Amino acid sequence: MRAQPAASHYIGGAYVESPEGSAFDSIYPATGEVIARLHGADDATIEAAIAAAREDRSSGPQCLPRSAAGCCAGRRTSCASRTGS
Repeated sequence: MRAQPAASHYIGGAYVESPEGSAFDSIYPATGEVIARLHGADDATIEAAIAAAREDRSSGPQCLPRSAAGCCAGRRTSCASRTGS
């Protein structure tokens, strides 16, 4: 089984490799087989991820955790009414 991704990280809608980060094997626990070789994030990659997350958060809808929980509760009720549960 191989699961080698296009790159080790996905940041801001793009695959990003971080060759300066330390390399490590991703192991499939059921067999012990190495399924991918990845790189940990270096400082520049971490900073890029933080910047992308901040940008995404500032451009998206803002809601408090309580109001988000209310949205989820509403969805559960809606789904339950459709399935008869």
